Amino acid sequence: LDGAGERLYDQAEHQQRLQALFPGLDDRFCLPFRYPPVVAMVLAPLAALPYAGSYASFLLLSALAWAVAVLLATRDLTLAQGPWRKTMLWAFTGWPLVWETFIGGQASTFAALILAGTVALLRRERFALAGAILALAAYKPNVLMLAALGLLLRYPKLLRGAIPGTGL
Repeated sequence: LDGAGERLYDQAEHQQRLQALFPGLDDRFCLPFRYPPVVAMVLAPLAALPYAGSYASFLLLSALAWAVAVLLATRDLTLAQGPWRKTMLWAFTGWPLVWETFIGGQASTFAALILAGTVALLRRERFALAGAILALAAYKPNVLMLAALGLLLRYPKLLRGAIPGTGL
């Protein structure tokens, strides 16, 4: 937000800013930025808000992403149909990792939405659009890119949307 994009991956800069935000934090605690630069651009507006407002906005967006991902997944998963539907909904809702994600402010619910959206579009044979959605997985390469690679190997038609989508 302050225009210091060239220092986005400067660990010393991160440590200095982290200590300024949380002066009582142990100097050895490290919180590096490990996302592509486009993630910083997308999240920059949240930096203009007070911390509580930023956290609340991100939490609401995360919860919305998770709700849509669960709806997509339970609509398409065979196990989530019939008598198991309520069990699956409760399992998705009460999954401890989801709550840790919400509390910790992680972006994994967006990864779940990307994957659920891709699978839902694949089931409808909308390969180019599924590929474009899958390209959004590049925001979290340490987790989603393995899933993306597997889907691209299985459905090469995804490349029609994935290649232009990665240019974003």
